[in-house]
Amino acid sequence: MPKRCCVPGCKGNYEAELRSTPYRSVFRFPKNEELKSKWLASIPRKDWSPSKDSVVCDAHFQQAEIVRTETYVLQDGSANTVTLSRPKLSEGAVPSVFPNVPSCLSKRQVSSRTDPAIRQDKILQRHENLVSEFQEKDKITGFSDLLENYS
Repeated sequence: MPKRCCVPGCKGNYEAELRSTPYRSVFRFPKNEELKSKWLASIPRKDWSPSKDSVVCDAHFQQAEIVRTETYVLQDGSANTVTLSRPKLSEGAVPSVFPNVPSCLSKRQVSSRTDPAIRQDKILQRHENLVSEFQEKDKITGFSDLLENYS
């Protein structure tokens, strides 16, 4: 018997839901008290504390926070990617998607920003590409080219 999601309004892994949709992966509450308190604060449920069997289904996490594959480097140096039979959460993941509650209670996860130096390098590279492209188009190879393009 699959465990059922403890988020209010969610029918993840309920009998009627399982007939029409596939099984949903579920995740136990973290043992880390700080992370556990973040989970409890994000789940819109008042005066409730989770039991040892309480779980949250994968529908309440951003897809980027769910790890479904693992890559191992073998002794010969080649990489081997394996699909996990049980998905796991990335470190620090907090449930943030609650489709059955008002949107003000469902917070979107902010994507992580890239390093400022990397962003600056990308901007400079883009600028250099534009300048070189312009110079190629603006190149005058002879007098006939000058008359043809600029008259």
